[in-house]
Amino acid sequence: MEANIKEWTIGECVFKVTEVDGETHLKDFWFSVMNINIGKPKGKLPDRYYLVCKKDNSHLNYTPYMLVELCYDHNPYFPTYTLWHNYLLIARFEDFYYIDLLSLEVHKFPTKESEKFLYFGHFYQEADRLLFASESCLYCFDENLTLIWQTEEIACDGVLVHGYEDGYLDVHGENDPPGGWIQYKVEFATGKAIKLGWVVTE
Repeated sequence: MEANIKEWTIGECVFKVTEVDGETHLKDFWFSVMNINIGKPKGKLPDRYYLVCKKDNSHLNYTPYMLVELCYDHNPYFPTYTLWHNYLLIARFEDFYYIDLLSLEVHKFPTKESEKFLYFGHFYQEADRLLFASESCLYCFDENLTLIWQTEEIACDGVLVHGYEDGYLDVHGENDPPGGWIQYKVEFATGKAIKLGWVVTE
């Protein structure tokens, strides 16, 4: 269920994403592919690189297509990435970016004050929806990464999705860290969270 996808097919093209070392692996094609910068302050070298390769009917093997250069700005908190429909998503600490693999347009989330979060948690995929867990809320997006719903604050230090059944997500929110988790049923269609009680651990 957790979205940890590194290869994705769009039409007749297959895209593959690899985290690479810029010092040793990029010099052969640095200037031959599209470079996209994310969060890059002036004069600062990127902290991480993501190489996107693709293959189609005219290429049996993967060929370099795009290089994403990522900077942390101020907080190197476990950046992660996944593929979703036409998009490459890269999450940093307080935001995530999504790049259209066909048009190469770059977008950023959140865009509104009400959508802001303190830190990124996990991406999950359920049916044709992408779920994004922050430190306090769960967000649900459609295939175009339009926000469908956002739960109320159900945690203070982490949200985890454990499963889906009969129209509800099984969600745990950490409310008394470390280790104090509350279980919720979250309605998949609306994002309404129903508190079930504290999770008992042995």
